[in-house]
Formats: sequence, structure tokens, C-alpha cells
Amino acid sequence: MITYFFVACSSPNKIPEDIIGINKMKLIVWDLTRAGKLSQIEYEKGHRIYFAEGRPLRKDTLLKKNKHFVDNIPHKKDSSSSSKKDTLSYKLLATQAFQQVFDLYHITKEEFYKSYRYYEEHPDKNSILMDSLSAFAGRQRQELYIKTK
Repeated sequence: MITYFFVACSSPNKIPEDIIGINKMKLIVWDLTRAGKLSQIEYEKGHRIYFAEGRPLRKDTLLKKNKHFVDNIPHKKDSSSSSKKDTLSYKLLATQAFQQVFDLYHITKEEFYKSYRYYEEHPDKNSILMDSLSAFAGRQRQELYIKTK
């Protein structure tokens, strides 16, 4: 009888305490999306410099800090070696940007992905999160449009 009382009083819409709430999760996903896009732009800028000047890409600060990762990539005589280095430089750039977002919200990568998986496994809550994120993105675009007028 007591168990029935607790089950009846618990809300099916309640999100567990160890899961990031919808309002905070929306902001984190928004900032991760922007960080990913910024990483892509920065990565592509480097490639435009490489091809435009016809010489090897300068080693940026990120690659210098992570030299041990780059140096441990197996080298082949064909172009796949430089392709692997390029992919690694993009991954390092994106990883650094994502970590800055996690630091901003005082969460770990593991906490984020645990929450992300929770929302994936609960379509009703995921739908609310995505609708909220879409509305937030629309407001952000509108504010940007008003500022540029």
C-alpha cells in the first residue's frame, strides 16, 4: 500500500536529479553546436591558407600543445599521413572548444553524455528539449537580426 502511494505521487515527467534539466541542457547543446561550427570555420581557414599559399600549414598553438598526439600518427609516403594529421588537428580543435563549453557550465563530458543518452531514451522529453532548443535558436536569430538593422 505504501509503495502504491509513492508510485502514484511520483510524476512520470520528472527528470532524475543526476540528469541535466531541460533548460540548462538546451543552453549547453546550443553552445556546443556553436563551438562545433566555430571549430569547423577555424579549421577551414587554416586549409584555405594552406592551399592559397601553396606551402605547408603553419603549426598553430593547438598543434604545438598537442605535439605528442600528432607525432604518434603513423607516417606513410602517400598523402594519407597529412590527411590523418589534418583530421587530428580538427578533432583537437573541436575537443578543446567543447571542453570550454563544459567548463562554462561546470559539468564534465561524462555528465553531459549521460544526460544526452537519457533524453535519447525518452522521446517525450527529448521532443520537449528539441522544441525548446528550436524556439531558443529562433529567438537568438531574431535578436541578431534586430541588432544588425
